[in-house]
This record gives sequence, C-alpha cells and structure tokens, in this order.
Amino acid sequence: MFSSRVEEEERLFEDWDALVSNPIAASRLLQELQPPVQQEMSHCRIHYRQLVSADKPGLVLDIAPLSENDLAFYCLDVTRAGDNGVLAALLLRALFNGLLQEQLAHQGQRLPEMGSLLKQVNQLLRQANLPGQFPLLVGYYHSGLKNLILVSAGLNGTLNTGEHQIQISNGVPLGTLGDAYLNQISQRCTSWQCQIWGAGGRLRLMLSAE
Repeated sequence: MFSSRVEEEERLFEDWDALVSNPIAASRLLQELQPPVQQEMSHCRIHYRQLVSADKPGLVLDIAPLSENDLAFYCLDVTRAGDNGVLAALLLRALFNGLLQEQLAHQGQRLPEMGSLLKQVNQLLRQANLPGQFPLLVGYYHSGLKNLILVSAGLNGTLNTGEHQIQISNGVPLGTLGDAYLNQISQRCTSWQCQIWGAGGRLRLMLSAE
C-alpha cells in the first residue's frame, strides 16, 4: 500500500514539467487520483459524498494512512487560482504525507501540529512559483487515541462528533499572506462527520473507528 504511493509520487515529479505545460492532462490526472468513496484504513471506515461539477475539479480530497493507527486527509478548493489550483493539488498529493510524517518523527510527540504543517505547505507553493488563493482544510486522526485534529485555511466547515457540533474557523486561504495564521481544533471522538464547503462545491466526510 505504502510502496505504490511512493511510486506514484516519483512518477508525478518526473512528469511535473509536462503537467505544468498541459493543464488538461493535469486536470485529468487529478480526477484519476480521487480516493474511493468508501475505504478502510488505520482501523477506520471512511466514506465521503461530494457535490461538485463532474467535468471539472472543484474540491479535491485526499486521504492516506500514515501507519496502522493514524491517517491524514486534506480538502483543497482548486477553483481560485486558475490552472495553478490543479497543480497545487498535485503538489500536495506528492508532498503532504511526507511532510506530516517528518514532523511526527521530529516532534517525538504523538499528535502533530497541523498549523506549522500548513505554513510549510504555504512556503512550498511559493517555492513552486504557484501564485493564487488555495483554500485548504487539513485533518489528522489517530484511531488508537481516538483523537481528531482539524485546521482550515479558507474553507468553511462544521464538525459533528455526536456529542458536539463545532463550527470550524475558516481563516484565510494559503497564498493570500506571506505566512499562515491558523486555529487548530482537537477533539476526542470514535466517529465524526465533517462538512466542508467553498467556491468549489460541498463535501461531507464521515469516519468511524473500529
């Protein structure tokens, strides 16, 4: 499972220049990489529903396991940066998990600091010369600790854990400011639903731990 993801990332970097010069191919690749609507990973069942135009990317979701016990996901609105939105989504696809695993390894702590991760992503978008606005919500869930962490930079969201309904502070999109100032939500829960919406559409992500 993990090795196939690494191969996919290597292939993406090899094709990067071709993707930059061919937005239609980049958009097609992005649609092919969308995760299955239902899947199981890291002792969790995950399901999502999306309301977007079928012929062009809007909200792009990616979910991937980090280990047997934890997973990460993000949702990016690609509609506010022209062709750069799709390229930013492909860049995130290739780099996000590696950045998060690196942070977890260096911290020696059990839960990541997602705000500092988003600041890294903001810097990478600048280094890749991708101007524009990139509304992004990122999340991390540890099935052993039953702990969910969410941060939004420019996307609206609500979190429902059964016991609580929480409005997610949307903040400003990445790419808007030189630095990102973000509010992190941390909740203990065995199951949850997160509704996410922005200019690119609306998405509902549901998870239940085994």
